[in-house]
Amino acid sequence: MFTNVNNCRFFLFDYLSLSQFVVLSILILLAFSFFYVKNYKGELLGNVGFGLIVIGGMMNLSQWSKYGCVHDFINFFGLFFFNHYDLMITIGIILVVITIWKKK
Repeated sequence: MFTNVNNCRFFLFDYLSLSQFVVLSILILLAFSFFYVKNYKGELLGNVGFGLIVIGGMMNLSQWSKYGCVHDFINFFGLFFFNHYDLMITIGIILVVITIWKKK
């Protein structure tokens, strides 16, 4: 279940440099933050999810910036590897989607 893997491939790896990927990720995180705060900031469940997304995203970006890779160590049945920051982001997305769904 736990396997140490250094993941040095990122989204659009073939098209972007690492610094472009980090800048694009920060811009996406800022756009999401603006959208969320403007529309859903009063919901407790959504706020927890929003916090998880921001913290997990920033921690992954700090690893990308510092090491050029992220350290993944949780093996999901041999299909893919992830770390606890990825798990925070995933749980945060689920909570924000529930908040948006409940508000509609």
